[in-house]
Amino acid sequence: MNALYLKRQDDGKIEIAEFLAIVGDFPGVRNLMTENVFRASVEANYIYEEDQTIIRLDENQKIIAVTGIGKASVQAVFKIQKRDAHTLRSFDMDYSFDIIVTGVTSVEELRKKMNISR
Repeated sequence: MNALYLKRQDDGKIEIAEFLAIVGDFPGVRNLMTENVFRASVEANYIYEEDQTIIRLDENQKIIAVTGIGKASVQAVFKIQKRDAHTLRSFDMDYSFDIIVTGVTSVEELRKKMNISR
């Protein structure tokens, strides 16, 4: 399964409280877990237009992983970059792109930058 990743441009740590402030109140976020999460600090399910994904903050608190490349995944990346105060890079599991997503103004623009056609 493919995944989209977000990382701070300055390579800084993403605090759990910061992550929770960014994604905690997204409409569609379900099952937000901060304990007993396998190989992650925080995990949440995210549902958008009948599509779903999982958003995770890795255990080193450096990378936000969003599973898949569907509608929910791209929407999650878009919403996260809108709320995070830091410059964020995004890349995929295959490293077919590595882009700055901060300042992207629409999901369509983000899809074009990521070269995702769906």
